Amino acid sequence: MFNKPSFKFKKDDLFLSYAKANPKFKIHFYFNKVKINNGLDIDPDLYPTDVISVLDNNHKGSSIKPFYEKNNDKEIHFFGDEKSYDDWGAINEGVQYTGSYTILTSSITKELILKSGGVASLITGITSQDTLDKLGSLKNIYNYYKYLSPYFDFDKYIATNDGLATSAGVVPVPDYIAFIDIPRLYKGNKIKEGTLKLSFYYTGSLVAEAADIKKDGVIYETTGSNSGSVIGTVLYPEGLIVLTASYSLNNSVQDGYLSPKTSYGSLSATWIDNPKWIHFMSYQSYITKTSSATSQSYAPASSSYTLEFKGETVVPTYTMFCHANKNDLIWSNNPTFIEKNLNFAGKTYEKIYVLSSGSNHYEERDEVSIKNIVSSSFNNYSESFSPTTFISKIGVYDEEGDLIAVANLATPVKKTTKQDYTFKLKLDLWT
Repeated sequence: MFNKPSFKFKKDDLFLSYAKANPKFKIHFYFNKVKINNGLDIDPDLYPTDVISVLDNNHKGSSIKPFYEKNNDKEIHFFGDEKSYDDWGAINEGVQYTGSYTILTSSITKELILKSGGVASLITGITSQDTLDKLGSLKNIYNYYKYLSPYFDFDKYIATNDGLATSAGVVPVPDYIAFIDIPRLYKGNKIKEGTLKLSFYYTGSLVAEAADIKKDGVIYETTGSNSGSVIGTVLYPEGLIVLTASYSLNNSVQDGYLSPKTSYGSLSATWIDNPKWIHFMSYQSYITKTSSATSQSYAPASSSYTLEFKGETVVPTYTMFCHANKNDLIWSNNPTFIEKNLNFAGKTYEKIYVLSSGSNHYEERDEVSIKNIVSSSFNNYSESFSPTTFISKIGVYDEEGDLIAVANLATPVKKTTKQDYTFKLKLDLWT
């Protein structure tokens, strides 16, 4: 009886399907704090501020750790890396060795460019050289979306000279440019068109709202004194919001929107301004709630912001049918598969099972007998022998023979020569 070491999928054994998901996010920003989906306060003792964790249970102080305890009955693997016999021997039996996971987080970030004297200014804690360098890289992708709207015109609305520095410096077109970057962990493949909404609050009262109501990447003010005005654009696949509207939303109130994020020498009245769309999401400041009342007046302590959108993620899923026919998979390399006797005492695996082997052949000893595990209904009576194995794990390999996935069965399945089995596996291909 011939048992194949592996099986190739046939045409009707593989099916590719796609699942589309649109996770909704509602994120509230207020004075160095972030609340995600109206409930998750970011704990600075566990995470940095303004982040979402790739693995929610993996954070500073987490008790979830990779571990391994040496057991000579197990394979020689330690934290996924195969060790030599010498390495294995140096590890103490019964001692649990632990590692640690990398804390993976993702943040929604804002960058601001201010024009002063006709060129962009470098402002400590506000605008860095990296921000200005990003401007030039934006032109081609920004102009690509001109088919959606004429507002996607880099030279007309964003910066001259392709966003590159002249002898005088980088020359933005508007007085302010705000970039809000929504990372992949939030948006997936893209921000879903028509789901973006920006809400600007002052002391808890709504000042203005804006949204991409036409689903063309242009953001319009929908509520406020300038309803219908274009305030910026959004690049859906890139997850980039570009705000350029610098008109005042309320001339009677002010806040410290330009307060630096990092420590600064002295307080400055230039930090204080009227609420404007380019100040949206200006919630971070080196000044904290524990600072003096005078200092807090220079921080964005009176304003808050809500950002709403839906992401879009398309997940390809492979459905695989793995067949175990009657006379296949009835042999095991587990030593317990063999009936041991006194003749095997003190001998190595090779001496017990292998008669000869080479590059082109492998021959087992004829005298090695398989253990009969067929149960009988009668005491002291052995049922007729029948090859029996238990399938507990299925490995999926690529064309190069590399293992790419493992399916573990919750309960091992008994396999004999009288039974056919088909296992249905699903593999999500996250990109």
